[in-house]
Amino acid sequence: MNNFVGSYHAAFDKLFEQVKRFSQSILTIAIKSSVPVIVDILLERGLDIARTTCLFANESLTPLGLACKFRRLGVVKTLVKCGVDVNQMELQTQTTAMFHLLGLVYNEQGPGIEFPTQSCEILRLLLNAGAEVGWRELENPHFWTNKPLLGTYLTYATKPTKFDYGYQLHKPLTNAMRLCDQKEATAAINTMLGSRKAMTRLYENNLAERCMEALQHASYQGNESIVEYFMSLGLQPNVRCLCQAVRGKNMRIIQEYIGIRANLDVVEGSDYHTRNLVRRYAGQIPAGAEPLLYKEISIRYGRTTPFAEPIRWGHSELVVMFENMDILETITESERFSAAIFAASEAGNVMMVERLLERTRNMPELITPALPPSVSIATLGNHQNIVLMLMSAGIKPVASCVTMAILIRNVYLIELFLDVAVSIVDTFGLLYLAVRWGNTDMIARLIDADALLNESGCDLGIVELEDPNIADRSPLGEAIYREDDEELLSVAIERGKERLVRELLVRGADPNDPVAISSATIHSADMTSLILGAFCQRKMYSASSALRQAIKDESEEIVRLLANHTDLNEKDKRSENIAKWPGTADGGRLRVFLPTPLGEAILTGNARLVRILLDSGADPTKPGGGQAAASRITHTPLQLAVETGQRDIIDFLIEHGADVNSVPCLWARGTALQIAANRGFVGIADMLLERGASVNAPGSTFHGRTAFEGAAENGRMDMLLLLYHKDVDMIFDGGAQVQRAMHLAEKNGQLAARDLVRELAESAQLLTVMAF
Repeated sequence: MNNFVGSYHAAFDKLFEQVKRFSQSILTIAIKSSVPVIVDILLERGLDIARTTCLFANESLTPLGLACKFRRLGVVKTLVKCGVDVNQMELQTQTTAMFHLLGLVYNEQGPGIEFPTQSCEILRLLLNAGAEVGWRELENPHFWTNKPLLGTYLTYATKPTKFDYGYQLHKPLTNAMRLCDQKEATAAINTMLGSRKAMTRLYENNLAERCMEALQHASYQGNESIVEYFMSLGLQPNVRCLCQAVRGKNMRIIQEYIGIRANLDVVEGSDYHTRNLVRRYAGQIPAGAEPLLYKEISIRYGRTTPFAEPIRWGHSELVVMFENMDILETITESERFSAAIFAASEAGNVMMVERLLERTRNMPELITPALPPSVSIATLGNHQNIVLMLMSAGIKPVASCVTMAILIRNVYLIELFLDVAVSIVDTFGLLYLAVRWGNTDMIARLIDADALLNESGCDLGIVELEDPNIADRSPLGEAIYREDDEELLSVAIERGKERLVRELLVRGADPNDPVAISSATIHSADMTSLILGAFCQRKMYSASSALRQAIKDESEEIVRLLANHTDLNEKDKRSENIAKWPGTADGGRLRVFLPTPLGEAILTGNARLVRILLDSGADPTKPGGGQAAASRITHTPLQLAVETGQRDIIDFLIEHGADVNSVPCLWARGTALQIAANRGFVGIADMLLERGASVNAPGSTFHGRTAFEGAAENGRMDMLLLLYHKDVDMIFDGGAQVQRAMHLAEKNGQLAARDLVRELAESAQLLTVMAF
């Protein structure tokens, strides 16, 4: 009231006396109570509206701001009529009346309360008076979904919104693109951004990036008006715009981009670790998979191209269009190849996978360490034929492939990946997912393959779930927790969950798990006894490192003492960085996983140490020769001994039950004899043959060699002669082995070995004819 000039009229004396007992001014009360006549009288009596503030809830507002906050239409009319500054900012908050009308305000009712019907008329009055709609008002999604209010804005707004930074433009553009139809979105963006002249500030303030995002979204939606608008403002469509247009199958926009010479097959997201290339899964989850997958899932991938997108989404006519432009024939670098093969694998497009892999025959450099995600995505869709095609082409599965196979519950693929020596020792969540599945046999298989037993968390690789907060329990805790869970699968019900828990404990699960102990006490006394009893059977974890050091030091007495307190058949979970390996996913490091203690002893060449460990329970048939994460090499103890050429240890292992014909790892390894043939150990090969090694055993399923082929490839002339005299069969397959041996020898520069193979083959055929 102290903003009046002159003397008060007597008519107001009683009124002033009445309002003295209130903490708010008469103007504030008049506005809140929606009594515009009092506001009008106050203005007539000299109230300086530009200097007056209204205190409400410890907030200092302009009179117009307060009127808009309470949606007092009559008061707003009075204030606008008297010429109030509709864009006046409050000193403390720097907000205008428009924000109080349209902004997203959090209160006891929550955000985004409904707009009263008079809001549209208030907005019209403000806009006609020259009010500006700010970026904070346009962040409110409820404004965009209120059609009458949005229509008023689009009809009467004449001033573009002021944007000073990119973050201010992001939500308004996103709201317009996602919450409006195409016509409304086009009009709204025109209103917000204005003409080409007004757009110069976007480039000055580095806001064009947000406009490019809107252009990409419009390309996907097929909103040709917005595309034309942004292009008229000088925005040049980038590769993501073309990818989005292709994904949305919007032919006219695609043709327009091609017409302005947009790059047809440039890689989007050239850095493979780019995390912002996330979109919904384009394939179909097979029946019987992990229930989590039936919610909406997204796929994280590092690259795509305009050619890859129609392959992914099954837009065959667009694929043909790009092929007619010779795009397929110009794929000569690994990034474009990996984008296309990933898309074809996701779509389950066998024919396209075949055509792409055909290119690798003349360009083997296209097979790079960046390709295993293609195996993962093919696995997620249960495309077994594509998985086998990719592996046959030399694309090695990785741990995330095992994760995908567990998620879709495909036993064949899990076994296949583990049999090619995929290392899972650093992968979180495999046992957790297997417990959710309830397949006890698979749990045991994963434990044998060194899956993490006692860690919580779950690494889903390329898959992102709607709810990322999974696996907050260890596998053991999950096994107990799910005893009476309604999602428990039939396998677990038939076998009983107690058996599952017992299996986990026997195989090394840590009983010192708070969730497991707590759940066991709630479940039953028997389950509690089972957990507590496991403590008495625990091995010393620290003994493993000490035993390994003693083996390396060849301290036989210490090895004998520690061997009885260590799990001799479990590979150590730790790893060592020993070399650089370009292109690996962990920053270029070659990670080597340590072998079993028996494997360590074999590497020392000390047969006495090997005897001590075997006498203490080491298993001479258990794979445990160590693994290199980049090459996934694995051995049985005998195969490792042959690899290192330890004749006395080989004899000792065979005497203790090692199988000379143990099958090799499925990926590029061999039997003991095949390893000896590759290495040229003629004496060891002869001994193995005398002990029953099969001279005609097949090589690894993927990129393997028979003993004869390996000897030829490495130029082992004496080995070829030994195998020939030991009756290697060069005729049974119609000469295919001979042809492969000659090809491998020639490719490796071993021309003398190639010629010897030819001579031996001719001799074998002659002898066969003579036998008849």
